[in-house]
Amino acid sequence: MKVMKTLLAIGVMTASCASYAEVGLDFHQDLSPIIINGEEMGYSLFSNSTHSLENGSSQVVFRMEKLIEKNGGDRAKFNSHAFVLSFDAEDTDIRLEPGMRVLRESNSIEFNHSPKVLLVDESGNHLDFTIDKLPAGAGLVRDYSKDLANYNQTRGISTGSTNALEAMVPVAPAVKVVTVNTGEVGSVAMIQYWMKQA
Repeated sequence: MKVMKTLLAIGVMTASCASYAEVGLDFHQDLSPIIINGEEMGYSLFSNSTHSLENGSSQVVFRMEKLIEKNGGDRAKFNSHAFVLSFDAEDTDIRLEPGMRVLRESNSIEFNHSPKVLLVDESGNHLDFTIDKLPAGAGLVRDYSKDLANYNQTRGISTGSTNALEAMVPVAPAVKVVTVNTGEVGSVAMIQYWMKQA
């Protein structure tokens, strides 16, 4: 029991001394994150709309996903293009929300052409950001991490961490240069050489 109390006291002291320098990012129900700071979100039935980010620059890939009314009156699922959003924030909670109502097919076409979103902090202030459509790479199945790495590389954007592009580029092993005197070339010399190497 004493050990448990000691561990609990150490945990409380560590937590109280820890720095809570982070940004809370919340997504509107119609906006779905795909990648947040290089980490793919994947698919989940019970997805979390709030995410913790480190202070400073952040990069998010998202899209709008919702039911809209088609021209014939039927309802259909709208999945917008993927967009890259870059912003700077420190020690605050922010929310990404649509800046326009997307209810009909004409709205969805407008959103894909010119997406309007808002990045609002906990005080109601609007944060500055850049937004751009994420170009799709070649292939039948979309690889968002690879597309984002290509996007960042072509624009000279450094993510500051190991990203998907760095993981894909193979590193060539170091090559050891061996010089052999012409007098040593022979089967016995070669066997002796390889025995030394082993």
